[in-house]
Amino acid sequence: MAFAASSIRAALEGKDRFEFEERVVRPEGEVRVLQSKGYVIRDESGLPRRMIGTCHDITDRKRDELELERRMEELRRSNRELSVLSYAASHDLREPLRTIVSNVQLIEGRLRTVDEPEIRRSAEFVFDGVRRMNELIDDLLDMNRLLAGNDRQRVHVDLTPKHRQLFLRRGFHAA
Repeated sequence: MAFAASSIRAALEGKDRFEFEERVVRPEGEVRVLQSKGYVIRDESGLPRRMIGTCHDITDRKRDELELERRMEELRRSNRELSVLSYAASHDLREPLRTIVSNVQLIEGRLRTVDEPEIRRSAEFVFDGVRRMNELIDDLLDMNRLLAGNDRQRVHVDLTPKHRQLFLRRGFHAA
């Protein structure tokens, strides 16, 4: 109530407009939030003569704002957990790939003297698969950094029309 009085006093003393929010308790104990706005009408000499204003019940809006903030905090917490999980998962995914590459390199080295194009082609398929898997892991980590807001660098990405629609539906904006 003190803030309301000081806002009105400031308007009367020259500010002309006032706006404030206040909590009121109804007779049955229900708490409501009201927003008041108004202005002072002055006479020719500048003295306040009338005040005109409105008072709106914004309880539902305030409740929605609090719920939105609670959900945003929940989302931030979830994103932090996802970030930790994705970094751990990327490490766990890369380890078997390193083992595969090492073993294929050993096999390839032993078979260098053998003229088997099919074996060489198979080794190339394995190396290509490992390279693609590493790229997918890197993309996953990059996406995680972007979603977590840790990487503000703008990059150009060519998306298929299907993926572009998916990003637009998720709230991302195409530049």
